[in-house]
Amino acid sequence: MSRQPVILCVDDNSAGLSVRKQFLEYKGYAVFTAQDGPAGLEIARRETIDAVILDYKMPGMRGDEVAERLRRDHPELPIIVLSGFVGELPSSLVRMSYAQITKGDPIEALLDALERVTSTNAKRRPRSANLTHICEEVLRQSEQFLENCGRRRAAHRRA
Repeated sequence: MSRQPVILCVDDNSAGLSVRKQFLEYKGYAVFTAQDGPAGLEIARRETIDAVILDYKMPGMRGDEVAERLRRDHPELPIIVLSGFVGELPSSLVRMSYAQITKGDPIEALLDALERVTSTNAKRRPRSANLTHICEEVLRQSEQFLENCGRRRAAHRRA
């Protein structure tokens, strides 16, 4: 029998962190939580982690700073950013993360990203395949954004 994937959730919102931990454990994940970046980095240093769910705006140490340290110490560790400020993420954090999910999005978005990064196939995929996936996702989101802009522009012209 294979072991449970181990997830580290780093978020300064203790209520959200508690709910996320309970939900992910219900879905079969082992979960560590940290309410700030330094505590999360300490857990990642001493435990074997399969993926990180990381908030961006936290007091003391922002998510991009945590991600930079994680990347340096654990280059292949998948990082999923879960933030209420996805539109404000620095490009460096976007590049370091496997996915960026807005708090309040359907929970399936987070579960899907976790499944992809913790599955056996995802772990065997070379880093370049992950980068290809990220580029394809950025392209898809950009095309969707441009399509929505075109609809708004057309609706504005008709008004």
